[in-house]
Amino acid sequence: MQIHWPFRLRDGASRPPAAGDVLEFDMEGVWREMEKLVEEKLVRDIGICNFTLAKLEKLLSIAQIMPSVCQVKSYMYTFFLFLSIVLDNEQ
Repeated sequence: MQIHWPFRLRDGASRPPAAGDVLEFDMEGVWREMEKLVEEKLVRDIGICNFTLAKLEKLLSIAQIMPSVCQVKSYMYTFFLFLSIVLDNEQ
């Protein structure tokens, strides 16, 4: 089970969302409920997708169970690999 998009939409938001339609969500509350599902053995793993580094750091600061999966888009990696361009993850 994953938090796929780490935000919520304002009630009545247009599709695609307009400026101001994307809102913060209760990350800690959602994660706590997901942790309960693991503890109750209703799911084996919990994870995240589309998190910014800031949101990941916030989650890691409150998580009792660490995410087992962090899904990221890989199409750019594949594209650069196809072009023989080396990716550098400089910190």
